[in-house]
Amino acid sequence: MLVIKRKITVKWEIIFFPILFLLLLFLAYYNMIYLNNIRPGKMLEKTMQNMELNFNHLNVDIKERGNCYSIAFKGNILENEVVYGEILDYSLKIMKERNSRKLLIKDLKDHLWKKASEIGLEALENLLISPFELLNSWTTLYKNAKFLNYQSEKEKVILLNISPEALQKTGFPLDCPAEEPWMKCLVFIDEENLFINRIILSLFDKSSDENIFNRVFSFAPPGGNGSSL
Repeated sequence: MLVIKRKITVKWEIIFFPILFLLLLFLAYYNMIYLNNIRPGKMLEKTMQNMELNFNHLNVDIKERGNCYSIAFKGNILENEVVYGEILDYSLKIMKERNSRKLLIKDLKDHLWKKASEIGLEALENLLISPFELLNSWTTLYKNAKFLNYQSEKEKVILLNISPEALQKTGFPLDCPAEEPWMKCLVFIDEENLFINRIILSLFDKSSDENIFNRVFSFAPPGGNGSSL
């Protein structure tokens, strides 16, 4: 009888331990895939919450390069909205009204504040779309966010792929000749302080892989790197 019990125990161990090993291997693999998919979105969500709570006022530099043009802006963000600044190469002062959110530009001829549309510069409204407003409107895409390999001990880089449908829902102007406009959004996060150092928006035509523009937002708290106007 003892011999029979031992044989049963041995057979049970032979069957059980390989199954247990495979189960643990599967759980480890599933956990790795799950974390890779969920952690970037969670980090981005927590960082956005921290930015809204603790960094109400920021200095911002915006640099954009496209086909045969480049433009640079230095200014301020208050409560997630670009409110005041200057187009550096042209000495254009820009202000966004807090209530109407209309873009006002100081006319170089008579130095009066005028609506951008009155002096033919309504295209600047596209440049000054707040990247934080865009990120808040893309929260449904956080679940598909990915970490990128980036050689920095202090920063994490998160990639969001923005479809034409997602761009249209956020009201992002697509006055470009692209047949299939897609956007890549890179968010550079100071992991220790949950602070967004940079956001890079790259718009391209997916059908031809042609780059339309790259727009880089660099942020700093008042008194940090960069200066307010």
